[in-house]
Amino acid sequence: MKAAYFDCFSGISGDMVLGALVDAGVELARLEAELRRLPFSGWKISAEKVRRGAISATKVNVETVERHHHRSLTTILKMIDEAGLAPRIAERARAIFGRLGQAEAKVHDVPIDKVHFHEVGAVDAIIDITGVPAVDTQVAQHLLKTVVAARLMGAECIVSGIRPQIAQTIVALGIEFGDIATKATLADALVAALRQSGTDVVRRPARG
Repeated sequence: MKAAYFDCFSGISGDMVLGALVDAGVELARLEAELRRLPFSGWKISAEKVRRGAISATKVNVETVERHHHRSLTTILKMIDEAGLAPRIAERARAIFGRLGQAEAKVHDVPIDKVHFHEVGAVDAIIDITGVPAVDTQVAQHLLKTVVAARLMGAECIVSGIRPQIAQTIVALGIEFGDIATKATLADALVAALRQSGTDVVRRPARG
């Protein structure tokens, strides 16, 4: 399993995350299909190749005709609940906005149910933020499909890179690995594969 690391030394926005994920291979059409469940009209999403200095990247654009950007946390959570999103996507989107709401409440010293978002309350921002857990779910589902395909060809899979933290995220997405073997590191996965094939593996302590 491949892991994506974001080095956010100067911060990162929702559209930047989506751009990176689409550049890595996420299908924009599938992402848009899930986001269309949100109760908004008058918006469109697109992706284009751009250059920033010497670096090539994908930029995801969310265009809207909306003029009013202010929404309360309560309103946004209600929109997510009523959108008909997959439960795991809705749960993570709620958690993200809930964390933002806690930060706003602390900064402005107001109860969390009185928090109003400005930029983050805009349609494009809500789409950006909701899109990230939608992508996470697609990636996890693709992983399971790969394992199923391998088994149909008579092979067994051991998925490496599933540390406890990643396993918790996958469970939160509602993805069940069932009887699929998972290991934290590639070394552990190789040892397990060799042992399954009847090869005894002895770990030797590293030389000082």
